[in-house]
Amino acid sequence: MRIKIWLPLFGLPLIFFLGGWLTSPLVAQTAPPPPEEDVQNWAEVHVSVGLNKRFNLLWQESLRVGDNVSRATDRRSSFGLEFRINKYLSVTPIYRSIANSPVAGQKVQENRLTIDISSRFPLPKKWTLSYRTQADFRYRQPRDFIHFRQRLQFERPIQIGPVKFQGFFGDEVFYDTRFDAWVRNRFSVGFKKDFTRRLGIEMAYTRQNDGRTSRGDLNILHAIFKVRLGRLPS
Repeated sequence: MRIKIWLPLFGLPLIFFLGGWLTSPLVAQTAPPPPEEDVQNWAEVHVSVGLNKRFNLLWQESLRVGDNVSRATDRRSSFGLEFRINKYLSVTPIYRSIANSPVAGQKVQENRLTIDISSRFPLPKKWTLSYRTQADFRYRQPRDFIHFRQRLQFERPIQIGPVKFQGFFGDEVFYDTRFDAWVRNRFSVGFKKDFTRRLGIEMAYTRQNDGRTSRGDLNILHAIFKVRLGRLPS
């Protein structure tokens, strides 16, 4: 697995991420075998509805624009129910419907069931450690398989002049039952910013290395727009 270091890129306009959602279809085309690397934009909208102090309904829409940011390669809709056991631990089952076109001329439909277990712990000097483990049960052709994912992330509040935000960096590894091996690594660095208690944004640069998947080495600019409805966490 080749490891490269890339500087994070931030500050792209909102329209740069959302334009592909409005204009880029999943188009089947004839193309030569793809290279091993790709540059992609991932744009997501996350809506959470607080039912009470323990439960949140989740709805997420996602678009990934790949082939060096030239066409939509992945669209997914997700629904889940988050259960907050306490302020440190939550469990969330999620269903995802995914339309994927990793290679021009190829389309794959996937149904995915995910169990997400997330925890957060305070550290000295305003740092926070978050740990997430996921099991993705992926139902797709030509065969079904499971991804086990482990992510470790560090966060800290940062202030530059009058601007306050939450900086973070972390790493996630993937185990694939098809190969009986750890096959993928994602390193991310970025920031989170809440404009109000109900609206926020998260932006990051992610480097993915994957020696088993076609075009698995990715440079990703990732934006998540967050909306919180209903009861807010105390």
